[in-house]
Amino acid sequence: MTASQSLSSLAFCGGTLRSPRQRLGLLGGCALMSSVCGAALFCSLCFGFGCGLATSLLVAGPLAAAAAVLAFLSRQVRCLAALVVLASGAKEARAALASAAVVLALTRSLSNVTRNIDILIDCFECVVKASLQGIKEFVCTVKEAVDLLYAITKEIMRALNDFFGGMTFSKIGDERSVGTVVTCNASLQVIEGIRNYTEGIFARLNVIADVLCHPLFNAVLVILNLLIMLILAGHYFRRYRQKLSFDNVYITNQFCSIDRELRRRGEEHVLPLLKVEREKLVILSSLALSSVERRAMVRYAVPVITNGLLCVVAIVVDYGVFLLVDIVYRHMDSIAHEHISLDMNVEVNLFMIVFFPVLKRSQSFQNNLSLIADKCFDKNRPPTPPDKGTIVKVCVLFTALALFSLSSAFINRLRRKVVSLFYPEREVQRILYLHKKILDKRRKRPRETIKLHRTLLQSIMKRGKRDTSKELQPLGSF
Repeated sequence: MTASQSLSSLAFCGGTLRSPRQRLGLLGGCALMSSVCGAALFCSLCFGFGCGLATSLLVAGPLAAAAAVLAFLSRQVRCLAALVVLASGAKEARAALASAAVVLALTRSLSNVTRNIDILIDCFECVVKASLQGIKEFVCTVKEAVDLLYAITKEIMRALNDFFGGMTFSKIGDERSVGTVVTCNASLQVIEGIRNYTEGIFARLNVIADVLCHPLFNAVLVILNLLIMLILAGHYFRRYRQKLSFDNVYITNQFCSIDRELRRRGEEHVLPLLKVEREKLVILSSLALSSVERRAMVRYAVPVITNGLLCVVAIVVDYGVFLLVDIVYRHMDSIAHEHISLDMNVEVNLFMIVFFPVLKRSQSFQNNLSLIADKCFDKNRPPTPPDKGTIVKVCVLFTALALFSLSSAFINRLRRKVVSLFYPEREVQRILYLHKKILDKRRKRPRETIKLHRTLLQSIMKRGKRDTSKELQPLGSF
């Protein structure tokens, strides 16, 4: 009997249900699986797509019943369904879940940031417009005061001319210059330009956020994730059955029993494994992770950490903008108003005969200007903090991602175990392949070791000859 025949004789056979108890158990398992799938489909149709209860039941019910019948009749369908469940821990599914979490955090944070910034821009625009209006009124008041004083001065000059007649006296200065035009259009144009630009950006961001937050989009995203899981399960199922070297690094209990039987018969065996082999192969009966699994786990955890940091940055920016707007919102009315005081004194002096007293006429004006307007914040539109529900959802998603990343090695082991239970004859062929591969590598290893030792010995001998020649050269010259 050859080694292949001896291995085949130790294989177990599955997939045949002989007793009514086994068939009843299979029927219950298929019914439970179809019920879960039907409930998920019903929730997606009812809450995601907005379909009615009757429509959702009419669609989900027959599909769940058909899935139960197919799973009961076909071993391939049962295996594929089990792989779909385990595909939730695959790296592609984790990437899709991380993308969903990032999209959720970014869209909600951007939507809230745009709303708070829009409130702040409205406040600044109100303050600037009110301040410019106050400046205009202030300048008009100054102009009226100067005009009044100028008129009084003219009356004094006219009265003095009538009283003294043609007598000569010093000329009274009657020039005035008051600016009555305030340049404010440029400031308003800058503010309006900034506002229009930000409104255009915010409108686009709000459209994107509305699309991404729509229930229909979320339902489509869930369906796409399910399709990705189905494709991954089908890909693993097909490659497992077609390619012997695919995912063939596991030392199972069946492998150990076959190797013990070969050892008892005096044939070549591979157990116990060498240290180099233990680093590359995975022992299913051990909870310890191999070096390959540890590297894979670290590699899978890096995208989760980067996406988590991106979500944290988005939430922190959202909270920072909220704090800024909230501080301005709460303290705008209590800010000390900046006042500009106007003190104006106009004098008219007449210098005539020495014994005549000097005539003086003066008038003073005072006025205050407030540069900060009150009530520029709409009390019915306060700034909003980050959505706590979104933060909770993102935390739940990344907690699930962290658990999937930490347990990815065990999920891969369980996936391989499930497929081997459904296809034991294929598992025997894979055990044969792995057994032969280990033996072939062990046969090649002595030749490689001898070749390496020979190369090292030659390099040492060459180095010794060079050192000897360097030591003999001074003696020859002497």
